[in-house]
Amino acid sequence: MRLDHALGPDVAEYLKKENRLFLPAGSVEQHGPAVATGIDYLIAEAVATEAAERLDVYCAPPLCYGMSLHHASFPGTASVRPSVYLPLVVDLLTFFVDQGFSKIVVVNGHGGNLPSLTAAAGEVAYDRPGVRLKIQNWYQGEAVAARLAEAFADREGSHATPGETSVLMYLRPELVGEVGAVEYAEPGRITWVPGPGDLREHYPQGAIGADPSLASAEIGAELFELAVEGVMEAMAAL
Repeated sequence: MRLDHALGPDVAEYLKKENRLFLPAGSVEQHGPAVATGIDYLIAEAVATEAAERLDVYCAPPLCYGMSLHHASFPGTASVRPSVYLPLVVDLLTFFVDQGFSKIVVVNGHGGNLPSLTAAAGEVAYDRPGVRLKIQNWYQGEAVAARLAEAFADREGSHATPGETSVLMYLRPELVGEVGAVEYAEPGRITWVPGPGDLREHYPQGAIGADPSLASAEIGAELFELAVEGVMEAMAAL
């Protein structure tokens, strides 16, 4: 069930008996030479939408843009500063909560968003006792993390990973290019908060400690199912 596809009166009726909402969040940023720039929000949106359908609750349209300043030197990246992203999320969550969506799981697909999302949820929860907000990275659920470790071990890395590439292969194969052309680059080249040019200097192809050549649609299907189950469990725990 998509909130942006609903009629206003239907939402009003929904809120008389239900208070749950999923909100996907991601980014538009480089993911190496073989993966679409929108992968983070596309996967988060797909996971959240599927979970919402199974639970018969609403899923809001995704927050497509996120905090991606560290990828700024790569073409195709679009970002907002944390000082902009944080109040944006606070305002959005506040609107949803004040309308009656008092249990919200933000399904996040981009690690760079996490500090701002967590701070925003804390601010909204502080002002509105009884509200239940959860930030859930789809890829960090216990079952997903275990399958990633089993499938890719230390070649999963932290950006343009075989795990996320596998899920996109399953969901949108037309958005994945020749993953075998991506050269493995060991992690740990950057130990500081990266500036706009650091990632491109130290990881010229954009993949960080990851080997996307290991990706497969079959593993992607498994990861997607585990991710959906994980965010459903997150909602049930609120």
